[in-house]
Amino acid sequence: MTSPTPFPFRLLSFARVSSDIHTPVIRRQNASRCVVEYVIRGRGYLAIDGHSFHAETGSVYFLHLGSTHAYWPDPEDPWEKLFFVADGPLLEELIRAYRLSDVYYIPSAEELLPYFETFLRFNSWSPCLHEHAAVIFHQFAAACSELLYHPGERSKHCPEKIRNLKTVLDRSSEQKFILETHCRSAGLSTAYAIRAFRQAFGVTPKEYLLRLRLEKAKQLLLYSALSIKEIASTLDFFDQYHFSRFFRMRTGYSPTAYRESGRSADFPETWENRSVPLKKGGSRDIVRGNTPPETGETDPCAIF
Repeated sequence: MTSPTPFPFRLLSFARVSSDIHTPVIRRQNASRCVVEYVIRGRGYLAIDGHSFHAETGSVYFLHLGSTHAYWPDPEDPWEKLFFVADGPLLEELIRAYRLSDVYYIPSAEELLPYFETFLRFNSWSPCLHEHAAVIFHQFAAACSELLYHPGERSKHCPEKIRNLKTVLDRSSEQKFILETHCRSAGLSTAYAIRAFRQAFGVTPKEYLLRLRLEKAKQLLLYSALSIKEIASTLDFFDQYHFSRFFRMRTGYSPTAYRESGRSADFPETWENRSVPLKKGGSRDIVRGNTPPETGETDPCAIF
């Protein structure tokens, strides 16, 4: 009697992990499994197959089978993540079919969080674990593809009241906006508005407005003579300290440093000219060049 053919998808591990300034760099060469991670909060750095990214809250990144990669938390705002590890020919075929083979990083991917939460609820001892996981991964891959290649499809059937909410947000970067007040006047429940807005546009109304204000802040810092205190007031931040903290967490620069630099605060796509803070405190150690900081070689999560 021949043994049954192994199921072509295996969910090997899934967990929630946190990090701090002492968490070492994780490095792998020719990775033997696929790892997919969602950044719940905080930030971190990823270098994979010649590409580099500064991963933010709400983003997803792929550590593909066969890749060479390194990743580590931002010491000033260490990330917390959900991840799953999988392999098998079905996984590889789904990644190819949904054009994810060359995808390493998906920013603003909050709508993908439920898939990770579903994996986290799985019973690892279930005899049907891999079959159920394959179904969820198929849905996840399809959602990634839609987010990357068909971003406008979701908003086509957006309810009129949710489109109106977006219009109001687009006009509110420089004025006070309270979602609950808007929902009451529009005849919407706040919970429904948040859910429907996220489904249509990929982020919550709050996050959408914060991103608008961040871009407006960059413009005002570079092209206006307003003080940082005046910019904070213009964009409805509580005070300049609240604004400065927000700006630094989102860009890696203080408002003053961004203004003085006269260039985008987004991290470049290569390691050249990238400054990576290694520890908190008064002075910073700076690493420049094409390699991540030498802070460790082992995997603290011990997932393999």
